Amino acid sequence: MTRFRFRFRSLPLALAVALAGGAFPAHAQSAGDAAATTQEIQLAVQPLAQALNALARQARMELIVQPALVEGKMAPAVSGRLTPRQALDRLLVGSGLVATVNGTAVVVTAAAPDASGSTLPQVTVTAQGERSATEGTGAYTTGAMGTATKLDLSPRETPQSVSVITRQQIDDQGATTLDQALRGATGITVQTGQADTAIYTARGFGVAQQYDGIADGTPATDFGARISSQQDDLSLYDRVEILRGAAGLTQGNGQPGGAINLVRKKPTREFQASASMGAGSWDAYRVEADVSGPLVASGALRGRLVAAYDDSHSFQNVVNERKTVLYGVLEADLTRDTTVSLGVSSQKSKGAQEWWGLPFYSDGRDIGLPRSTYFGADWNLSDRNRATVYADLEQRFANDWKFRVSARSNRTDMYKEGAAGSGPVSPTTDLIGIGLSSGPFDYDTKSDGLDLYATGPFSLLGRRHELVLGASTQRSEMHMDNYVFANDVNTLVNVLAWDPSTYARPQGGLVHRSRFSEEGRQHAGYATARLSLSDPLKLIVGARLSRYENTYRAAGVAPATWGYDIRSTTDNVLTPYAGLVYDIDPNTSVYASYADIFEAQNAKGADQKVLDPIVGANYEAGIKREFFDKRLNASLAVFRIEQKNRPLLDAGAPPPCGAAFSCYVPSGKVRSQGVETEVAGSPMAGWQLAAGYTYNVTKYLNDTVSEGNVFSSFTPRHLLRLSSVHRLPGALNAWTVGGALRAQSRQHVQSGTVRVEQKAYAVADLMVAYRISDKTSVQFNIKNLFDQRYWAGLNSTRYQNFYGEPRNLNVTLRTTF
Repeated sequence: MTRFRFRFRSLPLALAVALAGGAFPAHAQSAGDAAATTQEIQLAVQPLAQALNALARQARMELIVQPALVEGKMAPAVSGRLTPRQALDRLLVGSGLVATVNGTAVVVTAAAPDASGSTLPQVTVTAQGERSATEGTGAYTTGAMGTATKLDLSPRETPQSVSVITRQQIDDQGATTLDQALRGATGITVQTGQADTAIYTARGFGVAQQYDGIADGTPATDFGARISSQQDDLSLYDRVEILRGAAGLTQGNGQPGGAINLVRKKPTREFQASASMGAGSWDAYRVEADVSGPLVASGALRGRLVAAYDDSHSFQNVVNERKTVLYGVLEADLTRDTTVSLGVSSQKSKGAQEWWGLPFYSDGRDIGLPRSTYFGADWNLSDRNRATVYADLEQRFANDWKFRVSARSNRTDMYKEGAAGSGPVSPTTDLIGIGLSSGPFDYDTKSDGLDLYATGPFSLLGRRHELVLGASTQRSEMHMDNYVFANDVNTLVNVLAWDPSTYARPQGGLVHRSRFSEEGRQHAGYATARLSLSDPLKLIVGARLSRYENTYRAAGVAPATWGYDIRSTTDNVLTPYAGLVYDIDPNTSVYASYADIFEAQNAKGADQKVLDPIVGANYEAGIKREFFDKRLNASLAVFRIEQKNRPLLDAGAPPPCGAAFSCYVPSGKVRSQGVETEVAGSPMAGWQLAAGYTYNVTKYLNDTVSEGNVFSSFTPRHLLRLSSVHRLPGALNAWTVGGALRAQSRQHVQSGTVRVEQKAYAVADLMVAYRISDKTSVQFNIKNLFDQRYWAGLNSTRYQNFYGEPRNLNVTLRTTF
């Protein structure tokens, strides 16, 4: 039997004593008292050795165990008010180990054989992502994420700016959709769009979406797919991982703003179930249920079922939605080292959505309309359905290598029709046009993705290194048909007196007006290596070789016949990646990195060839530190993004350029640079914190019209995000209080020669929760506490301007089984 002390040199075999430094606390209780006293325990899914180590520190107990007994074993998440004895029993379920309180120590040993002479089966779980699961941890940070490099690295080990929105943070915010969660994320700007969509940007550029590490695959110019997209309901997901800066190594085609990776909930090896119901302002009602656990006694087959129903209205007149979400997944251990999973999800919504938003006066002034204003008809309709199938296979090998295949197939269809208003509005007459310019539309989109890779360690020059080798393919299609009513009539109305009930639905048949379609294909191979140059110095190098194809077609059917077909192919685009990380001490690192990404374009030059891809390069350097045994992460970074090869109009190109069509040259260039800092995690027991500040300046460096001007005017120069919850101590420990603050400097968009502006503003939220029992709690969320009036989306003086939500209240009752 070996007694361990807390020494970094002996990790990972050593287990920590009760507190950092290895000293047994002078004020410690006796082991018997400590083991019987309840306290708040928060342990993430992690290797069993680390979990036991963390529990020993939290419970102020000494732990004795042989390293061989815990090596290779994983522990489940454990959270709640428990005795250390109860927490120990939960950690050791299925491990073949037992814990015994012996005087002032807890001794972990192998379980004695039963009457049949057998012992409990030992289960080894080494699948990627387990270390980063956040469900049940109660934490605002995670142990690892691979969004930047595919390597299973902690935030401190990753040489780029990364964040995570954990399951606990999602629940504390009362967030049910992706845009609600991202509004509180460091460095992310959310611009509300039509039909409950949103545009996400970081550092002045677009941010791509991934699902379990697979790129969404939507073509860059696929406006139909973007219009028909649905906000992801968060009931399916364990966490949202965020990478800021170019994600070319894992994303391929896209902009250099970053990537958002949504990670699904997985089946659990122990039974768990939860349910919630909520009610809120504007007749908003929601119920959720989540059941997970083993389907056979051995736990080799596990399943999970998540369901949600949302029936809500809006602060805007007419706007409403009924949404149904279903998600089911099975996971099976075919062998000790082979795990497969298959899942399917469905999200259906129907109701009246806001399509064209609100206008401004033609001179750019705010009309001052009530936030409840809706420029549409009361019969407007939006019917959207999305079905997704997921499949994963992971094979683990004895040499710590593993092979993983992940696939995702998504189908979305939507039908919408309705009236909409379009400005700009005259300051003298207050007249606005109302017509059917927004529909009816019929959309159908498909996207498929496949990603496979192998990863593991290798030895070179006497040191241990890590390698990832992989390939991926994505394809997407979009088809959109635009109709009008045969007896459609446009009219002018007074913007201050519009009534949605006065515009009757035309009774004529539908006339097919136009058709659009787009197809995209992307194939790539990639490699990443993490080289240990010395104990404190790591070099991460990687590259992705991509081929991208895109075809865009458009045709007019009535009243005029027209059409065009644009095809582009981008071959052998090399996307490099490099990062250097130096550990100042076991908790502090400094880093520098370079990452780039390409964006295919359809613009053509005078030779009628499609221009080379736009290239975005991200340069970054910073410092990161872990506190309190990795329960709190902090970072500070300086960054610069330069994007070149942007298309500029070639005014001097010979005919037919200029007469029949426009020609371009790839000489445009823009720059974004700034400073960013973030703190996320637990500064002390019962307190979770996420705070971030971004200073960002963007500029056109080479542009025939805008050189020297701000490039991304909707990106605030100053962006502050703060979220905090604290469980009160002592007799008040049934209560948790928290709040959030979103503050930013002014934004604007240019509409012709007129500027539409949103001044600096701040929005504060409040949360109060009461734990009725160990299994049941009630939570109150007040959003926009001070009823700040602001624009959450700006587009032009004509339309596509959207108010942020006024003050509203939501109450949620949650229980576990």
